[in-house]
Amino acid sequence: MKKFYLLGNNTKYSLSPKIFQYIFKEKNIAATYQTVEILKNGIFKNYLYNETFDGLNITIPYKELAYQSINKFDQSVKGIELVNCIKREKSSLIGYNTDYYGFLKMLEAQKIILHSKNILIVGTGAISKTVICTIGENYTCNLYICGRNNNKINDIVDKYRKYNLNKFNQSLEQNYIIINCTPANIDIVNAKNILSYLPLLQTDLFIDLNYIETELIKLIKKNKISVIMSIDMLIYQAIKSFNIWFNNAGKQINFNQIKQHLSNK
Repeated sequence: MKKFYLLGNNTKYSLSPKIFQYIFKEKNIAATYQTVEILKNGIFKNYLYNETFDGLNITIPYKELAYQSINKFDQSVKGIELVNCIKREKSSLIGYNTDYYGFLKMLEAQKIILHSKNILIVGTGAISKTVICTIGENYTCNLYICGRNNNKINDIVDKYRKYNLNKFNQSLEQNYIIINCTPANIDIVNAKNILSYLPLLQTDLFIDLNYIETELIKLIKKNKISVIMSIDMLIYQAIKSFNIWFNNAGKQINFNQIKQHLSNK
């Protein structure tokens, strides 16, 4: 029996177990997929090297720590330096990034055009850095970033300036596609704070990289702004992880069937 896990905080809300249980059943594979709540960095590192598993998915807030904790990486990690998928090969742990792939596939599936657009990224966590790299390497557009920590914003702008990334300026009179990279567990007070500096009247589309309705999304919808949630991204990430763990055995996995399966739950 092969064993796979999702490590992170607030994993109880994850739909990943439902996705992988469905895939394993469809492919007739003897495997389990479970969530593991990790509360400290030391526990995370200990888990990597002292627990038995065949593969891992990594979520908030351990993607950077995962990168720092292993020394073998797939090409998908190059330039991003974030790991959200790990495969065990004999005695080695190999790190991958499936966020890049999942985000691109979601844009394609939803027919979202970013070329020549003004893109505002909200948040300074690991996923925002992947989004910056993904957009910067695949689209010609104007990238902006905003968040609550000014020092982090400045550091990210300095690091990714080659992608035409700039600090968001509220005085700019132009329309935006907003990509929300803030965590799902932000409370109503912080959601209202974030909303206070977003250019809502100039927003053509709001893409939320959370796939559950958060307090922020509830407020955004009240402003009658078009919203796209990231359930497609989650499914594509899962398919990619499966292909990594099982050496592309899942090429024929049907995306639409998985999405239908989740909608029936």
